[in-house]
Amino acid sequence: MIEACVDRSRAVGYARLDLWTDSQLAAARRLYERAGFKRRETKRERHFGQDIGSETWSLDL
Repeated sequence: MIEACVDRSRAVGYARLDLWTDSQLAAARRLYERAGFKRRETKRERHFGQDIGSETWSLDL
């Protein structure tokens, strides 16, 4: 699914893809890293009444 999103984004002319994830989701982070995404930002945020580690990942297309 990640590959399809990247391919479609390139086809329509996007320059970069950004995504957000919870820092505790190790399996998701590994998928993004394998797909070439780089972690751009990590910070603590409050979501859904809980403090979480928020990560922004980017892939230049």
